[in-house]
Amino acid sequence: MLRVTLAGLLAHRIRLALTAVTITLGAALVAGTFILTDSIQATLGGAGAPAGLVVIQPYGAGGGKGAGGPASVPAGLAARLRGAGGVAAVQGLVTAAKVTYLGRGGRPLTHARAASELLSYPAAPALAAWYTITAGRAPRRASEALLDAATARSLGYRPGDRMGVATPSGIRDLTITGITGFGGAASPPDAEIASLEAPTVLVVPPATAQQLAGLPGRFTEIDVLARPGASAAALAARIAALLPPDIQTVTGGQAAAEQAAAAAGGKVLKERTLISEEMGWWGLIEDPNGREFGLWTTNPAKS
Repeated sequence: MLRVTLAGLLAHRIRLALTAVTITLGAALVAGTFILTDSIQATLGGAGAPAGLVVIQPYGAGGGKGAGGPASVPAGLAARLRGAGGVAAVQGLVTAAKVTYLGRGGRPLTHARAASELLSYPAAPALAAWYTITAGRAPRRASEALLDAATARSLGYRPGDRMGVATPSGIRDLTITGITGFGGAASPPDAEIASLEAPTVLVVPPATAQQLAGLPGRFTEIDVLARPGASAAALAARIAALLPPDIQTVTGGQAAAEQAAAAAGGKVLKERTLISEEMGWWGLIEDPNGREFGLWTTNPAKS
């Protein structure tokens, strides 16, 4: 029996070689899919939200980066929430994408895929812990900003340099007071994974961010920090009763999970194996929405 099997294999050397190569490539593709998924999830999960954090945002805000402009909430809502029981700190924040920055010589800073972002720096230390300043200091005045470490490294920016921001009313010059990372990363992990490229990011005081983003008197989100020992879920439920119907509350963990899912999009893939006695082993590579990105098979005759 063994002699017959070996004779059959030797008689079909090319088919044997192709089958071995196909199985190897298929296994490598599946392993790579799992490795990519786990790596993305670990990166996005590395920047955890502070304990006791509650995020107030419009329904369907998507992190305030929608193509139709940032969704926002009234800034006056932050003052009302400071009087709620169990609240340690309240901070209105602004996030905006597709901002045009001007570098040295007035040249626009462009990226092939990434959209430059504008963020606001929280005054509460617990809410600002995500920013890991590696040089200089945090912005304090309206004309000051932090620059992301990835852009600073690639373009040679240092504290004291200046960068322009294009606005409908003209160019606004900002002085870079510091270089920052984001949870230990050189650029925001969600933005970099979403575009597979590091964007240029400036971090400014909230009032400056409102002006530059065209959101006077509004925030894209309001972060509320519960007092030590208080439950974020309980605080979120209590605050929800004070909000209008078009604004929602989520815990910091829920907001981080939603942000990670939105950033990963088609980058987080899953593998589905199909088995058929006649066709051999087939597999589909899909994103979380079921869109097919690849197909592998261990049957060379059918590939």
